[in-house]
Amino acid sequence: MEKFYLELPSLERKDDAIEYINEFYKYNSQIHGTGSLDRRLKKGISYEEWMNDSLMMADKDYAYSKGLVPSNTFYLIRENDNKIVGMIDLRYELNDYLRNFGGNIGYSIRPTERKKGYNKINLFLCLLKAQEYGLEKVLITCADYNQGSKNTIKSFGGLFEKNNFDESDNETMELYWINVNNSIEKNHEKYIDFISNKNINNKLTKDYGEASDKDKKLIDEKYKKVMTSNNTIELLNNQNLQYENEQFEIYAPNSLKEISKDMAITSSERVSDIFEFFDIKSFRKVQVNLFDNKEEFRKFIATIRGIEENKIPEYCTGTYDKGMINCFIDLKLLENDIYYKKRTYTLAHEFIHIIYLEFILNNDFYKRVTWLDEGVAQYLSGEMKDLDFDKFYNDIIDNLKEVPNLNNLNHGKSFVNDKYNGYALAYITVKYLSETTDLLEVLKSYNKSLEVGESALKEALEYYKNKKVINTK
Repeated sequence: MEKFYLELPSLERKDDAIEYINEFYKYNSQIHGTGSLDRRLKKGISYEEWMNDSLMMADKDYAYSKGLVPSNTFYLIRENDNKIVGMIDLRYELNDYLRNFGGNIGYSIRPTERKKGYNKINLFLCLLKAQEYGLEKVLITCADYNQGSKNTIKSFGGLFEKNNFDESDNETMELYWINVNNSIEKNHEKYIDFISNKNINNKLTKDYGEASDKDKKLIDEKYKKVMTSNNTIELLNNQNLQYENEQFEIYAPNSLKEISKDMAITSSERVSDIFEFFDIKSFRKVQVNLFDNKEEFRKFIATIRGIEENKIPEYCTGTYDKGMINCFIDLKLLENDIYYKKRTYTLAHEFIHIIYLEFILNNDFYKRVTWLDEGVAQYLSGEMKDLDFDKFYNDIIDNLKEVPNLNNLNHGKSFVNDKYNGYALAYITVKYLSETTDLLEVLKSYNKSLEVGESALKEALEYYKNKKVINTK
């Protein structure tokens, strides 16, 4: 029996994806559900640039900066011959246009693979993704003349809402709502045998140390020092290889040569504890780009993310993008021992973010729970090991003007403002969870993370308040 699975875009699929798009042109067939890959290629934009943008679109802040909603584009892979037979878009929110015309889901099957029932498998797998992200219902639209798409939607319990005329495409669109949980339950037995158990991301993390030389080469090629535009390459002209060990490869201007070595050594000392926590044996070597000029750092981040510089929070001095770690080091503060020591833990901090993204989330930005990710990074990196916790707790209480819902914290003004510091709240909550529950199990479950985030901060503050009272008696 044929098996299928959904896969996020990757460099390994470049030729197959372009061939997929070209097949629609060959058969003069309409293209949907490709995350605009067809339109981007027509404009001369490279597959690599589209892929990076597509993967970033799952990040809410990135999507909003583009005036769009967070989404993922997936390839439908037929496992038997490792071929892309379909594509599908899953949009986690609706704006005005999507609510009236586009819907949550758009899909397609390559012309030579139609009338085999593949799009129903495609939609079933996508509904499983929607369920995983907590969507209770999804809107799917189709042109009123597209009987095949109508049949697919109705077979999953699609309930007709209304017709809307789309002037931009000169088409009348039919709008249908699908109850995600009910549809999956009713169709589970029909499609479960077609679903592959293949986990394509294992080799990126847990199994890297045991991967074949061929697979390691593919992994390293994916993350090696290659930018997708000449503008980005030029921004790294001042970077030289300053230090390299088993885990990190650090590029920086000569002014940061000494701290490059200290950062690599200090953060590498944390690696074994990080691996033990995440239950992994090894991880690929990570490229690090250090900057001694904040404007150059911000310009670099804006360029590789494809956003305006003003979308980057002012407090941002470290990021993980495209599988790399990028940091700004303030030369004026290097003589300050406290600043210097804290910066030496930066690689470990960002390294934890990368492992969380690639190993726990399988590169799915949408499932990132910001407060949990930031709290775990502080907790595991070692940067807080010399913390005077009583003073830290008192400072939180003294400066806390509002107790936020942790799940509403995203980088920007909602994370650090004059009412609270999201980093401090994230750390104290994660520390509390580490003492009272299985932190990794919370981290592994998107729904559990959100459930815990509803009340964990208040519980943490009360927990340490009580501990403090007990210790002073």
